[in-house]
Parts: sequence; structure tokens; C-alpha cells
Amino acid sequence: MSETVDDFSAMISAFFGGADDHVVEATAEALLNSDPRRFSSETQAHTQALRRAVETEFPDLTSYRQQELAALLRCIGSAQTWLRMREEFGLPGSRSGPLVAWAIELILDGARTGNVPGTVGSEIGEPA
Repeated sequence: MSETVDDFSAMISAFFGGADDHVVEATAEALLNSDPRRFSSETQAHTQALRRAVETEFPDLTSYRQQELAALLRCIGSAQTWLRMREEFGLPGSRSGPLVAWAIELILDGARTGNVPGTVGSEIGEPA
């Protein structure tokens, strides 16, 4: 589990690479965890840990913006993303993991400079 948002990209890169060693199990996780009603307790714990890490790293964001950022990071760094990159694009986890880690780092760098939708250069607003 990631304790900080910076841990998350390294954790995802390692997960994607390791998933190739356990394709059947990782595919089953991706398929079963695609339905929110079936999220495993481990998946839920990882999500909560990431939410706490985002809250800690970005205390100046509203709780809604923190939730959006955590949701984006969690969806990008998911077993479903690993599976789609593998099956649809032919990228093994050893290649997709570093790509996804790079994307996560770009998002975090943007958020650290205040470039978050709804706060800079965007018409997106929080719900009333």
C-alpha cells in the first residue's frame, strides 16, 4: 500500500511488472474488481490509503478536488489498466508499468503546481 503519493507510482510500476508473472490471477482481479459491488477488501484498503496520501500531500485542495485526484490516480493505476494495455495494445507490464508511473508523476507534478481541473484554466466546477 502507498503511504505517500510518491510511493504510488513506484508501487504501480512494480505491480504491472509483477502481474505478468501471474497473468491468470491478475486478469481475474481486473475482471472481478471492475464491478464496484465486488471490490475486495484489499482493493478498498488500497483506495483508502491513496485517498489519505492525497489528503496529506494536497491539504490546500478541497475535499472534492482531493477525491477527484485520488480517483484519477486509482483508475490509472488499476488492474483494469494493466489488462487493457496488455490485451488491447500488446504491452506487457514491464513496459506499461513505467508508462503509467510516468503519467502518474506528470499528474502529481501538475497538481503540485496548482494545475488541477477546476482551479486553473478550467471551467469545471465543484457540484453545488
